[in-house]
Amino acid sequence: MPRSLVHADLINGNVHVQGDSISGVFDWGCALYGDHLYDLAWLEFWSPWHWNLDVGRLRRALGRTWRRNGGEPTGANRRLLACHRHIGLDHLAYSAHLGHQRAIVDVAHRMRTVTAELAR
Repeated sequence: MPRSLVHADLINGNVHVQGDSISGVFDWGCALYGDHLYDLAWLEFWSPWHWNLDVGRLRRALGRTWRRNGGEPTGANRRLLACHRHIGLDHLAYSAHLGHQRAIVDVAHRMRTVTAELAR
């Protein structure tokens, strides 16, 4: 699997758009070097908390790009599942550290939901 720069926090105003184009990406404090699917997993994982995120539209656009470039990435569902689990576990630990019990419950529920969706 090729490695790439991953933003790992594409919500909370960190991406600005103008029309259909990205005009700026800010706050690279969570960036890492890894699987480019991590950013997709990030948006999918947190989409229930962000009503304005159209993950279906993003998936369709990525599908078109992937088809133009030779097809879906190898092992995409397995890789996305690993990314979702990492995101969830990281935020469970963060929420536990802060003592945010409601967030722990919500993130654990989201982990179960996303795992079931990707397992299909």
